[in-house]
Order: sequence, then C-alpha cells, then structure tokens
Amino acid sequence: LDDVSKAGNDVIKMIKNGEIKVIENVDEISLTGEEIRKFNRKIIIKNIQRLELKEIHEEDISKFIVSINNVGLISVPKGFNKLALLEKARFIGKIEEK
Repeated sequence: LDDVSKAGNDVIKMIKNGEIKVIENVDEISLTGEEIRKFNRKIIIKNIQRLELKEIHEEDISKFIVSINNVGLISVPKGFNKLALLEKARFIGKIEEK
C-alpha cells in the first residue's frame, strides 16, 4: 500500500511540475499519434464522453499515456491492440474499431 501511495504522490508532483498534462472534461476529442508525439509530454485523459485515437501506435500509448479514466467511448484504428490500451484504462464504456 505504501508503494501505491508513493506512486500517487509522484504523479501529483509531476502534474504540478508540468511533466504530466491532464486533458479532462471535454465532450469529444480526436487525437492523432503525431499530435501526441509532438506534444512530447505524458498525458492523463479523463472525463471525456468520446475519445478518438487516430494513426496511433502502441509505443505512443506506452510512452505518453499515463492513464485514461472515465471515458464513455474510445475509438481506435482497425487492428489496434486494445489490450495495450486497456492496461492504461479504467471506467471505459466501450472501445470500438474504426
């Protein structure tokens, strides 16, 4: 339990320092892998009704996405490994391929 508490505190410090950016409280957003790579920061995505991820690779998810929480619908490219996404996700309504 101490490790979980420490990890939570580390994330809070990283958010305060600007190392992690939080994208939240948006009805719909579409992000490309290129946008995520160019942003070049770790991201927490939360409280979004519809999230569309286009032209994204597993490496983008593992390198830049800290977590995806409370999203109604996530749309990913056909053939995308949804298990790689689910490692970072909690409280997701549905994942669809486009």
